[in-house]
Amino acid sequence: MAEAQLIDLYWSNEILRETRQALTTRFKLDSKKVERMLEAFAAAFPDGIVIDYEPLINLLKLPDPKDRHVLAAAASAKCDLLVTYNTKDFPPSEASKHNLEVVDVEEALCELTRRSSNDVATIIKTCITRMKKPKMQEIDFLRRLEQRAPLASILIGSTLGIEPYANMYANAVASFDTSGPHSAVTRIIEAIRDRHTNALVEMIDSKLAHQLTGRSSPDPEELWKMLRDCLSDVVLSEEWGFATAPRLPAPDTEIVKLVRTGPTVEVAWEPRLVTAHTFQLRYGQQGWVLVKLDDSNPTTTGG
Repeated sequence: MAEAQLIDLYWSNEILRETRQALTTRFKLDSKKVERMLEAFAAAFPDGIVIDYEPLINLLKLPDPKDRHVLAAAASAKCDLLVTYNTKDFPPSEASKHNLEVVDVEEALCELTRRSSNDVATIIKTCITRMKKPKMQEIDFLRRLEQRAPLASILIGSTLGIEPYANMYANAVASFDTSGPHSAVTRIIEAIRDRHTNALVEMIDSKLAHQLTGRSSPDPEELWKMLRDCLSDVVLSEEWGFATAPRLPAPDTEIVKLVRTGPTVEVAWEPRLVTAHTFQLRYGQQGWVLVKLDDSNPTTTGG
């Protein structure tokens, strides 16, 4: 991306020294190969070296003082972004003083792809054709990228026109549509968590309310308790996400599935057992309403 001038790269000799040490000691790579790589890296971007940043170091306050030289170099070069997997070590309160935003690799790749999708697609294809040991197809490259940046792999895969990724990206976009069924499920969960009983009644179909409570005109508090019990695992945990679900032939009906994701996001390609909840919604005059919900116990399905 730097070769294509989408970004400018900056580093310091101290950063290169730490990189060399990590590659040779932690990852046990051949020191001569590491040295050749770093020399090629520096030669490819001769304007990337940052100097005279040392006076800034002692002015910075970070959780680990050993990280100050990284922020000092970025600030001295007047960078917009500091890209690191250790975002917690660079508090926004300190970085913002130097007009810096600290992001991880996932966020950086997603933002670049959103801004320059065609350029990124061309760059990725070029990178893949250069790979000889082993040779790679686009799908292989993306599956490796998934291991460190799953959301970016979906966005880039969609940009490349690969169908599974395009479907996942469309599903992710739909989850942010405030008028869509995914958002309706989000609002239902939030209403249960916040105990907004009256709002909850308006989002639940009367037949489902009757089925859950056994009453033709259920009390809002009673309906809230039943839904809270049915979805207690979702309400008590943030480790859930939307999954692709089959489209129904009826234009006003949608199925939305919530699956337990765990602490990290990943792309599941092979069938597996997952804990999930299935929501069937119908669109009416008041928007999307829940018409069918799985049993009180989460559904365990392959998917």
